[in-house]
Amino acid sequence: MIFKILNTLFKCRFHLNTPKNRELVVLDDEGIEYLKYILKNRKYFTLVTRSSNLKNIYFSPKVLFFTFVSFKGDLFLAYLSALIHVIKPKIVITYVDNSSKFHYLAQLFKDKIKFLAIQNSTRDLEIKINEYVEEKNLYSFGYKQNYFVPYLFCYGQYEIDFFKKKKIKIKDFKKIGSIKVSNFKKIQKLKLLKKKYDICLIPDAAPNYDNYFKLKGFEQGFAQTIKYTIKFCKKNNKKIIFPLKRYFKTSKTEEINFLKKYLNKTELKFLLKNKSDKSKRNKYNSYYKMYESNVTIASATSMLREALSLKKKIMVCNFTPTKIYDFPINKFFFLKNPTYQEFENKLKKILLMNEKKYFNLLGKRASYIIEDVNKVDANDEINSYLDSILKSDKIKKIN
Repeated sequence: MIFKILNTLFKCRFHLNTPKNRELVVLDDEGIEYLKYILKNRKYFTLVTRSSNLKNIYFSPKVLFFTFVSFKGDLFLAYLSALIHVIKPKIVITYVDNSSKFHYLAQLFKDKIKFLAIQNSTRDLEIKINEYVEEKNLYSFGYKQNYFVPYLFCYGQYEIDFFKKKKIKIKDFKKIGSIKVSNFKKIQKLKLLKKKYDICLIPDAAPNYDNYFKLKGFEQGFAQTIKYTIKFCKKNNKKIIFPLKRYFKTSKTEEINFLKKYLNKTELKFLLKNKSDKSKRNKYNSYYKMYESNVTIASATSMLREALSLKKKIMVCNFTPTKIYDFPINKFFFLKNPTYQEFENKLKKILLMNEKKYFNLLGKRASYIIEDVNKVDANDEINSYLDSILKSDKIKKIN
């Protein structure tokens, strides 16, 4: 631990001055690139909340004073709260809505500063997992006690109903859909994208899940969806694309190693032959491949919900030994522990079904899960809300 702290301090640049006042603070630099259309033409301060990402440390008397005053056993949290004290923002926004540091700081400044979080993944799964491990006395995260978001920009009404049912501390919501889908739509003229593939298979790797859940079948369950899809494509001569979700070397290796563990050599060779790599330059590669496909297949990824926002067909399978990964809509495209024949029959029907009929069958359930990006744009909604706060304050000052 001491070595880790010293290593962090060694690579940082120390500043004796106090950071400038900013009306807007972005909490956590992870994923900040997804806020491109939110932060454009805005002056903001990036509050780095991961010690591994720290490059600058402010060491002014004012920062030191508030760090000392704010200290309650965690020096880094005290330092982060000190920076907020001296910067004096009107808004703190984060793309990492499950950040424990965001929840702590939001609670600390709840009567002084507006704290806004943007949903970036399927939080109902996270909460269900937390409930499971606590119920089995495996781990304890204190999720309900520690989770606190004053204002959440969420996918849709489902999140609102789910959080309220679970009595998670969120004071207010706004349904905006997915910011990644909004970004994808802005950078790509969707009408120009043509269908190239029958199936887009989104990999749901589950490394060490059996050990984590203390229950056999989780890892094999995720792999089974992949194995069935490979078998279907080979048997029916369907064109498949397999976009890898990760691009950092360690996480990408972990993803491939999971496949090596559960696929035979023929399956792995077929899959890697049809894979598409994600890169820093093309973070939306999976969205391109999903949009260019007839049907997207997966077990748990949030991209299943995002596909519905883009009016793209999906098929979902849960082969795991619990209901945790059951899709929120238990309708015609969701299969629980199907035989291969059931899988094949269902997939053939969905492939033949046009998108209009598919979404007519779904009705309002699709927008219940996530807002339609063609009707509600996440970037526009967030920008409008920020402007309503920041610009109105400027008008008041002028008057």
